[in-house]
Order: sequence, then structure tokens, then C-alpha cells
Amino acid sequence: FSSKGLSKKIKVALFFLTVLLIICMILTYSRGGWIAVTLAAILVGIFKSKKLLIGTIVMVIFLFFLSTTPIKERAASILATPKTDRASLWQEAAAIIKDFPILGCGLNTYSIVAPNYKIAADGGIYPHNSYLQMMAETGLLGLGAFLWMIITVFKISLANLKKINDEFYSALLIGLLAGLFAFLCHSFVDVDLYSLPLRYLMWLVIGLIFAVQRIALNEK
Repeated sequence: FSSKGLSKKIKVALFFLTVLLIICMILTYSRGGWIAVTLAAILVGIFKSKKLLIGTIVMVIFLFFLSTTPIKERAASILATPKTDRASLWQEAAAIIKDFPILGCGLNTYSIVAPNYKIAADGGIYPHNSYLQMMAETGLLGLGAFLWMIITVFKISLANLKKINDEFYSALLIGLLAGLFAFLCHSFVDVDLYSLPLRYLMWLVIGLIFAVQRIALNEK
């Protein structure tokens, strides 16, 4: 929310907390995490603060050049042609989708069906991509229904954001949307949507997103 109502001590504390969280994220060595957080910050910048958008881009460039060699190599590998186990797992998921395009192979059956499509003998049984797994298990209809719901959440929320004048509720809504967006982005490289704790958290955040809108619009 607006920094106008915050004391100097709180501003300084928030600044150092943000820096600490950024350092922790960098040290995870999670490329998917880096991309997801960066995209979420850009989303906040677009809808809340253009300064944050510019600051995020500058910070990413700045941190890349200041980072140690292992972190630089890890970051540089993002743009490299994937030749990892994950790429093989995605190919396996694509093969399942090709055989079961409309309705999928069945809900929660990926681990049963996947061994019949193995490319790498020592590879895992999950594709490390929630959307590929969802499409493999529930087909175009299942993935389409999920994406329609997510698009609807953002469409309604961004429309209502323009109607909310309260600085606190506006910032809270943007923060929740950015968190959900980062989670969905990271789901492209992992099975977050198939982790029970993370899946519960996603639905909780979606519930909070609409609760904030209802409270803010009712007060208005």
C-alpha cells in the first residue's frame, strides 16, 4: 500500500526485508522461482507502480552481474536449449497427450501410464509441468476448463481493481494476484498444482482475492 502513511522506520524495515527475501530467492538456485518472482514483480509494476517495473528490470540486470559464477551459470542456462531430464519428461507427457487428446488418460493415472512412455530409463514419473500433466490426465477439456477459470479470476479482478479507490485494498488485491500469478508461472516447470499443501494454498488465495474485492466494493 501507499508509503505515505508509513513511518520512516517501517519503510526501512520493509526495504531490508525485501532485500533479504530477494537474496533468499537467489540462493535457492531455482530458475523457475527466479522467473516466476520476476514476472510477478513486473505484474505489480504494470498495475501499481511504474517505478517498481523499472526497478525490477534494473535489479535483475544488476544482480546478475554482481552474482557469483555458479549463479551466473545457472541464470545463463535459462536461455540454453533444454537437454535435461525435464525435457525428456515433457516429451513423454506430449506422447501421452497425443494418444489421449480429448479426455486424457484419466484423473490421477499419470504415474501409472507414464512408465509405458519412458524415454530415459532413470527419469521420474511426473512431467515437472502441471499443465502438461493436467492435459495428459484430463485432456483438452480438463485443461481448457482450468484455464478458463483462471482467466476469469484475473479478468474479473483486474476489472474490479479499477473500481477500488482504497489504497490498502487495492495494494492487497494486487499482491494476492501477483502471488497467484507467480505460482501459476512456476507450475510450468514443476507439479505445484499436484502438491496438496500448495493446491490448498492456491484455492485459499483465490478465495481471498474475491473476499478483498467484495469488502472493498461494499465499502465503496
